[in-house]
Amino acid sequence: MRTRQTLITTALICAALIGQVHAAGLGFMSNTPLSRLKPDEIASLDKTISDALEHSKIGQSESWSNADTQKSNPTEVKITPSREFERNGLSCRQVKLNFINKVQNDVMNPSYCKGADGEWNLAPPATAKAPKASASH
Repeated sequence: MRTRQTLITTALICAALIGQVHAAGLGFMSNTPLSRLKPDEIASLDKTISDALEHSKIGQSESWSNADTQKSNPTEVKITPSREFERNGLSCRQVKLNFINKVQNDVMNPSYCKGADGEWNLAPPATAKAPKASASH
């Protein structure tokens, strides 16, 4: 299951980058802390996010860093569960991911829901419901 979760985290990172790249051009992507993470670092970060979702209290930060493999420009990620909620009968948590390195800082606020298999999965965005039209006669 860890591979599936890593793919989900990778998709989250790519989605965030695509939005930024679209808004600012491809050059911007090369300057994000996310773009510097290698697949094994993403897997390690993913495990730390899952552990924080499972065990950390709201507002309690956990840290992840690739300083052991990136000596010149390490990235640190502060992982802080920020709220709990229920969606479609699932227990969910939003987490603040604060990416920090010498070049640039990024903040993401994804939500994860705990599936029936016990794994935390990236939650799809909540669907906005349009207000009902009122017929005024």
